[in-house]
Parts: sequence; structure tokens; C-alpha cells
Amino acid sequence: SSDLLCQQAASAQGSFIIGSQSHVVCNGSPAIVLQSTGFDNNGNFEAGESALHFSGQPATISGSATTAFFDVHLNTDVALKSDAAFRGAALFYGGFLLPGDQTVRLTDEGGNFYFENDNSRMTGNGSGYATIYTKLLAGAENNAGPGNIGLVVLHSDQEDYAEFRRGYAAQLTPAGSSIARWYEVLPAYNQNLNAQLRFWYLDA
Repeated sequence: SSDLLCQQAASAQGSFIIGSQSHVVCNGSPAIVLQSTGFDNNGNFEAGESALHFSGQPATISGSATTAFFDVHLNTDVALKSDAAFRGAALFYGGFLLPGDQTVRLTDEGGNFYFENDNSRMTGNGSGYATIYTKLLAGAENNAGPGNIGLVVLHSDQEDYAEFRRGYAAQLTPAGSSIARWYEVLPAYNQNLNAQLRFWYLDA
């Protein structure tokens, strides 16, 4: 087994691989810069409050289990080959997050998408999706978008917990092939939910 303690800045090229008996522990808020480099976790990664920067050529996130990140800066396309979780932010600065058939989990404590736009966003045509599980307050006190995934709860008749999902599906329109963004809301108790929602989309 091996251990790596990451306290300041680190960078890598080629492949950043965590072996099956290896541990990478980030103390504080170090920056990890992956230039044209994939992230392959088959061991244990403790993100702390680190910021992972993907740049250069398109990259992948892979591994034997779900990897939990804090902040991830997307300056290039990143395709998921395994599930990923975000306790902090996924920040879109020029790259696409491509879940494929994997799941992107956002934590209710602060996992969010930021700066999505037509040229940098989560998209794809596989069965994968982004998901966040959060509490809904009764009345008009919500007015917030869980995970900033593009769906806002304006009002809920009663307090409840719900899972919010956003995914994609290929579709054929009169104008040609396209990608449809879909949402799914799964209440824990009140199956009718009886809530007012607002959602938005990108033109791309």
C-alpha cells in the first residue's frame, strides 16, 4: 500500500492513477492540475476541500468505485467511466461533462453546477444523469434550484424529501438529430408532490 498527502499544489500529465491499495489524502484546499490527464481511482481518495483542474486534451474519470470530489474545474471535456460525486462545485469554464451511462451525484450540503452555458455544460446521450437528494420546505419558502441543475421549486404544499434528476436522450426532430434534456422528481413520501416548478434549458 502507499499513501500520498496533498497539502499544496500538485500537477500531473499522462494519467493520475490511484492504485487499489493506495490512499491520496488532501489536507486544506490544495489545487490539483491535470493537464491532458485522466483521473483513475482504484483506491481511496479523500478530497478535503481540494480543487481539481482538468485542462488540455479531453480526459476521463474512471475507477473501481464512485469517487467523491470537492471542486472540479472543467476547462476541457471530461467523460465519466465510473460514477462521480461532488461535495463542492462543478465549474464549467470551457469543457463538457459527459456522464455517458454513469451517475453524477451532487450532495445536499453544497454540490452544485456553476456557469453552465451553450459551450460548456453537462450533456450526452447515454443513460447517465445528475442527481441530488434534498429537503423541500412547505409553502413558498423554497425558491431555490437543488444543485443548480436547471429546475427550481417555487412552492411545495407540504414538507418532503425528493430526489431531483437531470439526464439526456437522443431525439429526432424535423430539423434533424438533437439531444433532449429531461428532469425527474422522485418524492420520498408525497407521491403527488403538488409543487410548483420552473425549469430552464440551453439553446445548444
